[in-house]
Amino acid sequence: MASIVVASFYPAYPFLHGGQRRIFFLSRELSRDHAVAVVTLARGGPLKYLEFEPNLTIIRVPAEQPYAELEQRQQRERKVPPDATYSAHWNQCRLYQSILRERMQGSSLAISAHPYSLHAIKDAQGDRRIPILYNAHNVEVIQKKVVLEKSAEIMPLIRTMEAEIIADSAALAVCTDFDRDAFISEYSVPADKVAVIENGVDCAAVPILSPEIRQQCRRQLGLDGRFTALFGGSEYPPNIAAVECILSAAAHLPDITFAILGTVCSFPGLQRALPANVLMLGQLPEAEKWLAYVVSDLALNLVVSGSGSNVKMFEYAAAGLPILSTEFGARGTGLRPGEHYYPTSPEDFAAQIVELAGADRAALAQVGAAAKRQVQETSDWQVIGRRYRALVAELIDGQ
Repeated sequence: MASIVVASFYPAYPFLHGGQRRIFFLSRELSRDHAVAVVTLARGGPLKYLEFEPNLTIIRVPAEQPYAELEQRQQRERKVPPDATYSAHWNQCRLYQSILRERMQGSSLAISAHPYSLHAIKDAQGDRRIPILYNAHNVEVIQKKVVLEKSAEIMPLIRTMEAEIIADSAALAVCTDFDRDAFISEYSVPADKVAVIENGVDCAAVPILSPEIRQQCRRQLGLDGRFTALFGGSEYPPNIAAVECILSAAAHLPDITFAILGTVCSFPGLQRALPANVLMLGQLPEAEKWLAYVVSDLALNLVVSGSGSNVKMFEYAAAGLPILSTEFGARGTGLRPGEHYYPTSPEDFAAQIVELAGADRAALAQVGAAAKRQVQETSDWQVIGRRYRALVAELIDGQ
């Protein structure tokens, strides 16, 4: 059994956003064949070693106070995101680096969950040189253009880091065909160096409720008799824009309840008076999140920009929810408009949700069921994990 080390400058568990889920579940799949250690950098709290079956260890390493203060100051005064700060000041995280170095001894493969851990990985390798797999959650130069609208001076650093890890890695695992093509065009990456390993969902986590229990839950939540549409997302500009679109429609649709969940609810610009039919649920524990999904009538995804793919789409589908989504929001999911989801645009959204709220529920359920079958067959993490495990085995065997 080979040893693999995954480096991440943010925690992977508990998972609150799609990137953390990608790290956790792909690492879990690799642990079916190998001993996998995910070394993550936390802000505050104790050093923790978390053990998961079958052979997965997640190590939560607190950053030293001077580094944490530097990161906060850079973000507050210069609008520098934490990933860019880490890429330039990784060596100030001394405890993290010592644990990463210890875990790298005898390992057969290093995986960087983003470009920003490259220098830390190379330092931890010492004189040994083992393959590095770049698990690319996004094309950073595309994603950061959306996030860093007012910090354009950071973009050269982002491009340099991404170019470096592409040059130093043995392979790239990317989320979508779009990202693969973007890496090839932006950085002239050889096509055979890029493998599409999509995002996915843990289908086994979805609760199964009888119609009676579901109705009882809806009654207890005050949703009985109300058409309820749900949107989930992290605090990220494309999600914030999607929520604003939902709020604009909600003000004119008092008979529809809109439930918003995830860290997007913490965005300061949303801390204002909202329409009475909007429920800001915030970040929920996993079990409660899935319950919110299965008691809703419709899932929403109005995202129109970004990179990677939207993990929310896989989760919506696994819950059997009919989905109203932009085609951009469905990119990289394998879900087809008209068959697995209802296509929309921010301009048409309000009219379409009114139409769906009055539609035959059996017809809606059929679309949700088709999406559920699709993700069970193609997008469960175990299904995706088989191809990821094959990629990793090839890298280890090719040394």
